[in-house]
Amino acid sequence: MKNFNDWYLKEELKKRGLNPDNQSFLDDPRYNKIKNTQFIAGNLGAMTYDYYIRRNWFKNDNSKLKKGRFDIGAIRDEKPISLAQLIEEISQEAIKNEEKEEAAYNTENIRRKLIGNTSGIRHKLKSKLGFDLNSYSNNQEFEKLKLLKLLYSIEKRQKGRINITSLLSYLSLENVDKGIIGEPSKYGEIITELLSEIRLELEESFHRTALDTIVTIAESWNEKLLKVAKISRMPHYKDIRICELKRIKQYMVNLKNRLPEPQMVSESNVMQAFYLRVMQLRQLCRTEDINRVSGYILNSTQTKELLNSKQQFNPELMNQVIFDLELFMQLEAQQVTELVYQKDNVTVSEISNVVEWVRHIPKLLESFNKQVHTKGVQHLSYLFLVSCLQEIMLSETLKKGDDEYEFKNNHYGSDRKGRVLLSNLKKLTKNFSVEEALELIWIVKIERRMHANQGLLEEYLLIQEIGTIANEFIEIIAKLPDIETMFCWNEFLLSQIIVAEKAPILNYAGIFDNIIREKTGYSCDLRSMRMFQYFDINSVANELTSIFLKEVSKHIQLSKSRYTRNKQIMTIKLQDENFFVVYTFDKNLRRLIIHNFIPEIADDEIELRKKAGLEEFTKDNEIVDLMNRI
Repeated sequence: MKNFNDWYLKEELKKRGLNPDNQSFLDDPRYNKIKNTQFIAGNLGAMTYDYYIRRNWFKNDNSKLKKGRFDIGAIRDEKPISLAQLIEEISQEAIKNEEKEEAAYNTENIRRKLIGNTSGIRHKLKSKLGFDLNSYSNNQEFEKLKLLKLLYSIEKRQKGRINITSLLSYLSLENVDKGIIGEPSKYGEIITELLSEIRLELEESFHRTALDTIVTIAESWNEKLLKVAKISRMPHYKDIRICELKRIKQYMVNLKNRLPEPQMVSESNVMQAFYLRVMQLRQLCRTEDINRVSGYILNSTQTKELLNSKQQFNPELMNQVIFDLELFMQLEAQQVTELVYQKDNVTVSEISNVVEWVRHIPKLLESFNKQVHTKGVQHLSYLFLVSCLQEIMLSETLKKGDDEYEFKNNHYGSDRKGRVLLSNLKKLTKNFSVEEALELIWIVKIERRMHANQGLLEEYLLIQEIGTIANEFIEIIAKLPDIETMFCWNEFLLSQIIVAEKAPILNYAGIFDNIIREKTGYSCDLRSMRMFQYFDINSVANELTSIFLKEVSKHIQLSKSRYTRNKQIMTIKLQDENFFVVYTFDKNLRRLIIHNFIPEIADDEIELRKKAGLEEFTKDNEIVDLMNRI
């Protein structure tokens, strides 16, 4: 594969009149135009031309490629290092390059830019990105100075058009480089260049580990949210589905309010830590825009009106797949129009409107599958077609000042002006460049309408609220300072969100309560639902209830005791796993109260949680806390 990569890049250089055998091309302006282009280098994954070339072609001459002591790739020599020397180096390079503005080589100006009290890069790293260079040991001073110079140089190359720390702090899809799939983004290439430069300082294994960690975390939350979304389709009464979703949402809110400040498990190299932080921020760009867009649509007047309306799609037509849209509309234009307008008698003008709007459908379907690909492929169904057309019709009726008429996309460097949603749909259909957040808005609008047409809008809104809280958890995880801490927090938070595969957890609880009540006369007050995520419904109805039936029977036999409450901790073993249960009895109310159900955690996992700031959620602390509160 390496031979192919080498051949491919040499051909790309030759096309631009560059000699790949002479490393002087690295300073050629023609090379600068393509150096941040990304490509897939086989098993090595995505990387820029510049990273591959500097890493593989001139690996042994890397120090010769650098002109300064504090450049990326430079190796520390025996001479002393200091901030003053970095400032002098930057100043001399500006003079050598014949910079016309005094600010470029004035040492005091450079000092302010690097370490100024409020405007300096070092201060903004901490205030805007939560990245404190002073928290890293003095023996990493050389790496810290190189990082400062890199950030300074990137700003300088942009000729004052950007502030790199401010750009990184504005989480938006406009910061994500999508050039590799042929889509534009305003600032993605700058972030790509920054990551590519830092990556040269790292072992390739660290990049892979960091990338795998971030991808794994995102995928694990997608899987959890897909399970939550399935609740709306479970064959149970609507009230049960709604209660189950409200239970999950409320538990996540309570958990979020209890979370402590994370602690770093282990100190990492400053370059590794900053590389990880930039990768984390790049991942958060999507979750931030999704939260912003979802909030904009789901809190709108139109959503409230839809929630109160009783319109519902004919279930016989719902999943009918359309294979030839043009032919379908020729045959079914009137019926489609009646469904869109929700009336039996439609006018010629209304049919004409719908036929005109259909031109947007192929692009909306393409965008829908791109944005929600984790949920499976969306075919062109009758439901999808009508829902899209209804959203287009809605946009046609809106005027300036109405909700959902326009959206202000608040990314770095934006003009803060509203973008009319209907105008952007027309641009999207014509394959013009549209900010991705505006494309996302249409996807959320269509999803909302599809659920409304199925009578599932209330469930959908709760699922979206749960997704928003999940994204807030992801944001907490993705700002943690090292990979080990990220994994620890991710596993912990995922384990707390209890979602059953085949039935609402409340059904499990109902079965458990009914069996205990029928056989003992005691009702159940279940203050923890965690016990039901570890077993299927048959295990709950048999092994689990058998254990508690014995405990209730023992309590009844001892009921002559003058005490009405009895704190107890029980260890049980089911399906080769150990669990700890904290429970009490209320004899007066004839009630079994289960306060918590905690799986046994290995000692090394407990220690890791303690180091990561999650000590209060370890077994011993949870039990002690509960016993003190009961």
